[in-house]
Amino acid sequence: MRGTLLTWTNVARVKNLAIQALHIAVQATKQMDIRNILGYFDVVLRELIDKALFSAIFKEYDTPVEGFFIR
Repeated sequence: MRGTLLTWTNVARVKNLAIQALHIAVQATKQMDIRNILGYFDVVLRELIDKALFSAIFKEYDTPVEGFFIR
């Protein structure tokens, strides 16, 4: 299918982010008292996905904003 958000490269990227979130969650249990490990994993995974998506979007718009304003 063309134009779908979930392509094979995105699936692989999300799998890598899930593994990274699992590592972060396990390491956090060693340092903090976490009552709900699944909830903590979910929050970490959402943050990683948000950062990955927004960093890819903002790389496309790499122009400085100062040039657009008239003084």
